[in-house]
Amino acid sequence: MKTPVDTGRARGNWQLTIDDPAVLEKYSDRPIEEGMATLKTLGIFQVVFITNNVPYIVYLEKGSSSQAPNGMVEITLQELLNAVS
Repeated sequence: MKTPVDTGRARGNWQLTIDDPAVLEKYSDRPIEEGMATLKTLGIFQVVFITNNVPYIVYLEKGSSSQAPNGMVEITLQELLNAVS
């Protein structure tokens, strides 16, 4: 939800996959719900990938949007680390 929204393309492209990263851009109007459904299929020793394949996602992470001037992924990872420490 920290992904800046103009058209919704970047926010709707977050993809959660198991064992292999997503390689194509895919828009969803429900990426969180789809990701949670995928997590329910997760088995032991499987790897989870969270991917966003819009070409400008790196620029958004580096703060190109005034909606998220400090990025979003790094902030979210830090929040997760703080929550489990």
